Amino acid sequence: MFPILKKIYSANLLSTKECNWLSNNSFLETLEIYSGREKQKRKRKFAILKKKYKLTEFEDSSPDSNLYEILQKIEQFELLTEADIDWLKSYNLTEIIKVAEEKYLEKDWIRLQDKYLATVGVLKFDPFYNILSKLDKGERLDKLMFTQLTTENLLTPGSKITTTYYQIEADFFEDEFKRTKDKWLIPKISSYWRKANKSLKALEITSKSKVNLEKLKDKDLKARILVTRGAAFRDVRQLNEAKNLALQAHKIDSKSHHPCTLLGATCYGLGKYGDGDYWFEEAQQRGADIKDIDKEIKRLVKETSNRKKRKEIIEYLLKKIKGNMLGLKNIYSINQYQLRRFN
Repeated sequence: MFPILKKIYSANLLSTKECNWLSNNSFLETLEIYSGREKQKRKRKFAILKKKYKLTEFEDSSPDSNLYEILQKIEQFELLTEADIDWLKSYNLTEIIKVAEEKYLEKDWIRLQDKYLATVGVLKFDPFYNILSKLDKGERLDKLMFTQLTTENLLTPGSKITTTYYQIEADFFEDEFKRTKDKWLIPKISSYWRKANKSLKALEITSKSKVNLEKLKDKDLKARILVTRGAAFRDVRQLNEAKNLALQAHKIDSKSHHPCTLLGATCYGLGKYGDGDYWFEEAQQRGADIKDIDKEIKRLVKETSNRKKRKEIIEYLLKKIKGNMLGLKNIYSINQYQLRRFN
């Protein structure tokens, strides 16, 4: 009894269990005092809310009114239900509907920024609220929205926006693959799963249960699947498997730079830096962008968890930069400052 009386004295709310205890033990007068006090408190709060939202002309002042419940929702930045909106419209209180929407959007925008833009900085509400809201609901973005994300450089590898966007795309095209059985969708789906940081999913979609490479007649498609599957194996640190698949792809399509880039990265990962340089040079000769090779090397250094191994790679690259061993056209643009930061 004492904790209950203490709560009542301090004007704190009683739990349902405590109210039931008072009733079951015949402390009805105490319960009535508490209920009356709480009703008065709610009535005062209702009056304050009506004044705040300029609804003092609304005659009903009972805290049992629907308006009181709706105003409390607005105070808590909660989304109104269709029943709430219909009730407000029936009393011609349409202005408060706009206020409720604005307050909810304000809170939801803060939530979405915390979830998706923690390291990005300030962005305009329009159009990025709508973009982030669609991503949060698992809905695909249209081309304009995608362009707006890329323009603001928001699709950076590993970011929450990036992984969410590509997971939605991967799910969509997996459904398309199930519907159409179009094997050309497989490398696209695999690429999207990798960008969503779900390389095991990429391995699943390129597995024998999905596509039998031995029976696949289209050499171009076969090479693409081999490369993306090899890249997924590289993601999960199965480098020998990745290298074997890249070699198979290169044998099928020796003119493409993609197998060569993958071979360069896997050779570096295996500690065979000379072989890696050879394949990176081969990739450049086949049209690979030096910036893409830079990204592969940076990613390799960043993802190498073994400190000794990472130091070995960095020291090799620093020596390579200093000696300009491959000539200016083949020297990687990673500078010494960037490399030392990894270390």
